[in-house]
Parts: sequence; structure tokens; C-alpha cells
Amino acid sequence: MASPNPVEGMSAASRDLSVRDDGCSYASVAHINDVWGNLFTNNWGGFFNNFVEDIDWTVMYTQPLAGHYDNLTLFIVNGVIRLLDTFDGNANFSLVNIVGGCDDPWSVQETLVEGKCKNGLVVDEIVVWATRWNSEGKIVQVRSYVDSYITTMAIHGNEIWSNSSWRVDRDDFIPGPSGMPNLTAYLGYVVPPSDQNSTTNSTSKFK
Repeated sequence: MASPNPVEGMSAASRDLSVRDDGCSYASVAHINDVWGNLFTNNWGGFFNNFVEDIDWTVMYTQPLAGHYDNLTLFIVNGVIRLLDTFDGNANFSLVNIVGGCDDPWSVQETLVEGKCKNGLVVDEIVVWATRWNSEGKIVQVRSYVDSYITTMAIHGNEIWSNSSWRVDRDDFIPGPSGMPNLTAYLGYVVPPSDQNSTTNSTSKFK
């Protein structure tokens, strides 16, 4: 089963919370519940519609997806889709606890993630999201804490391109974090710019 694409269904329209009667300056517990409720049905478009595009997102600890992202689309492609692609079907999400919010711009959500990866690895972990909201009910900053061991095992055990074998046919450029090298220096002759561009723009295959 193909993993859901979080980019699909996203809307540029912002949610107007000015008509709320909860009296909160930022996101109320009810609003946070509504936002996280999208995960229960794997409605990624509805979920990420509540984040600003120029998000300040840090995935903590040391694991393949860790790092700082300053763009929502970049995080979805480099982080979310990569992780979802390791699952055999959809992951199951449930909200365990909410701390903060309302008149505090920061809230913390404990989210239970359950599922099974394509290689049989069982995922049963609590992901903690520390989120900062603006007055329009959008998330502008995230610090997410995930199980580094489970994440690493899921990525390395299910991504062929980063955990390969001698039976895999290599037909795409996967240069790694340093990007495409200076091919002229390695090949001993000048590589036309068009060829350089075509290799630089090649994308890795997440299958």
C-alpha cells in the first residue's frame, strides 16, 4: 500500500480563530485536539494546514531524520514521507496528553505512534512535540523528540537506497549530503554543463 502524501490536500487558507469563545490568546486545548485529530485518520493535508510554511522545526537527538528545518515542505519531503514510506500501510496515531496552550504560546503533545514496517519491525513509541503557536492558531515552531533507535532501524531497514545489497541495480545518482562532485576532476575531461545539471537535479528513489 502506498503511503499517504502529506503535501496533497494542503490549503493556503489560514484558520480564523477570532470568532472563538474560549478566550485563549493562542491555541486552546480544543483546537489542539482538532489539529491532532487529523492524524487519527491519516489526514496529513488537514494536519499540516495548521503549520506555517516557514516553520522553525528541529528534530532532536541523533538519528537519520534529526536536524533543523526552516521550511515545511522540506521537512515533509525529507522527514515525514521518508518515515511513512517505511510502514506497511498506515501508522496509527493517538493523542496521549496535552500540556500548556491557551494563554501560553507553547504546548506539548505526547503522541502514541503504532504500526509495522515493511520489514516486520514493530513501531510502538511516544513522540513528544513541543510546539509554539501564533495568535491565528498556526504552529510556527516545533521541537520534536522521537525514539532514535526505532527511527534509525526503520530508515536503515526499509530504505533500499541507504541500506542496499549487491542485488540492487544502481540507475540513479545518490551523491549523499555533499552533493554532486566535480566530475571533471574525477573523469579527467570536461563534463558539459548540461550533463552536470542533469546529474545534480537527479532525485533519490525512496522505494
